[in-house]
Amino acid sequence: MKTLDAIHQNHTRLSSDAVFLKKEIDFLLKILKNCYSSSVNDDRIKLLDSYWKSFDHNLMAIDQLLNRVQVEENKFTSWYKNQPMDSIFPETKENEFKSKMNAIQDEIKIIKESFYTFMHGCSACAFKTN
Repeated sequence: MKTLDAIHQNHTRLSSDAVFLKKEIDFLLKILKNCYSSSVNDDRIKLLDSYWKSFDHNLMAIDQLLNRVQVEENKFTSWYKNQPMDSIFPETKENEFKSKMNAIQDEIKIIKESFYTFMHGCSACAFKTN
């Protein structure tokens, strides 16, 4: 059970983490985009495609999570109009949101480590003119 202020702070923190993670994925997608080249063999193209799909999948998961947080935030906003600020709200999905965000962050961390390992030996980007 939490107060409205505590719930709002947790939603704000979660939203901020999600937006940062989206920016990180966008940065990685820009790097990934530059890896596609005619000098890259088919196996590496398939690997690049799998990285791309993984990043896209996680971007969609983050967007869905942000939408769910926004819906809950709107619900509590309407409750706020009818309840005093220090009321305690038992029905929150914070734990669910936090565990989902942690799962997305863990998955991105694994993909990012694999991607950077792949990039370490890749010279395809050096052949790109732009």
